[in-house]
Amino acid sequence: MGEFNPGYIRILMNCVAFALCFSNKKLFSILYFIRVSTACLLVVLDAVKEDTLLSFVVALSLFGWAIKQVVNVIQMKTAADACVLHDMKRR
Repeated sequence: MGEFNPGYIRILMNCVAFALCFSNKKLFSILYFIRVSTACLLVVLDAVKEDTLLSFVVALSLFGWAIKQVVNVIQMKTAADACVLHDMKRR
């Protein structure tokens, strides 16, 4: 018998993981978005570590994103209230 190569187990694990993700679209989507969001977060953290103009732009963008999320929640609540009032008037 030859030597045991641990690289074969890694290849086998990759094949099994690919088969699982290929057969389950939800699992693939979750793993893909976790990978993308982690990569984006690492880029943002590297940019902020340096004291450059880019870190100011990133901070300003994050602030704008947070404000937009609050506005989205308020709009959804207002739309839901309007739908409820409309349905109550129809009865």
